[in-house]
Amino acid sequence: MSYCRCLSNPANSPVPGAMPNIRGMFTGWPHATGIEIAAIAVVAVAVWITAGHAGNEFGLPAVLAAGVLYPPHVYMADCALLIPAAIMELATTKNHSTRTLCIFQLLPVPWILMLAGSAFPARMTIVFFVIALAWEAWPRGNAVYSWFRSTVEKKNFSSSAAVSGASEP
Repeated sequence: MSYCRCLSNPANSPVPGAMPNIRGMFTGWPHATGIEIAAIAVVAVAVWITAGHAGNEFGLPAVLAAGVLYPPHVYMADCALLIPAAIMELATTKNHSTRTLCIFQLLPVPWILMLAGSAFPARMTIVFFVIALAWEAWPRGNAVYSWFRSTVEKKNFSSSAAVSGASEP
């Protein structure tokens, strides 16, 4: 019981809105606790999808990023977990958007803005990083994605064949 009182003590987090986590994201909102629980569930599902479908090369960076989003007290020093996550993802991803997000996460811009009092860019960088990992991991071995991709390739083939004047067999 004393642990719960310690976590809820306002002296432990004097500026909760400055934290780059889910709690800081919804500080001051009505029914913030319920919204935080729902957001944590969404992040947990994204990490589960990433780790379950892509293995360690995407799962470990997702877990490290979620480790910054989940805890009730996160500040600048805790964001150091994102450095190896972004570097590991930069080394493995081929998606241009995810690479750009990793590079932005490694730049000092969102973290300087966080020190200046605006944690929004840092929060959104972490959230989009977790979502991008889940998005990139989801298609691997997915029958729906394979069907969609084959359908798109057929349409692209038929439209390019029609443009070139060739007929389909």
